[in-house]
Amino acid sequence: MRARITIPLVMLLVGAAAMPSGAIALSGDAGRAHATVSVDGIPIAEIRVDLSQPTDSDPVPGTYEFDGFPGLGITAVRSLITNVDYWFDPAGPWNVAHFEGEECLYFDAVNHVCRSFEAMLVDGIGSVPDEFATRSTEPGFEEDWIWYGVERGQVTVHLAD
Repeated sequence: MRARITIPLVMLLVGAAAMPSGAIALSGDAGRAHATVSVDGIPIAEIRVDLSQPTDSDPVPGTYEFDGFPGLGITAVRSLITNVDYWFDPAGPWNVAHFEGEECLYFDAVNHVCRSFEAMLVDGIGSVPDEFATRSTEPGFEEDWIWYGVERGQVTVHLAD
C-alpha cells in the first residue's frame, strides 16, 4: 500500500530559470505550458504541460511535470494524465484546460508519494494574467485548489473552432 499524505507547500525564493519566448502553435483542443510559477509572487517551480485530444494512434492525453526550486521540499512531480477537458470562461475571459490523473511527488531520491490529482491551465485572454492550479483528489486527502501565478514563460490553451 502506498503512503498517502497531504503536502503543504513551503515556499523559498532561490531563483528562476529563463523561459523560452515566442508563440506556441496549437490546433484542435490543446494546451501547453512551459513556465515559472509562483505563490504570492514568490517563484517556486517550473512547470511543463503538454495536452491534446487522445487518438487511436496516441491515446495518452498529455504530460505534466513540476520541478520545485531548492528549498520547496518537493523536488519533482511526474504524472499520468487520464482525462482532459477544455472550455471557455467568459468571466475572465479565459481558455481553460482541466486535466486529471495520478501524480507522484518526489521529495528526494528515496522519498515520494503518489496520489490522484486534478489541475488547470488558465490562459488569460488579452491583458488577463495566465494561471495554473492543482489539488489532490485522493479519497480522504482532498485539498483545496492551490493557485499559482505565471511569472515567466507561457500558458496557451487552444479551443477548436
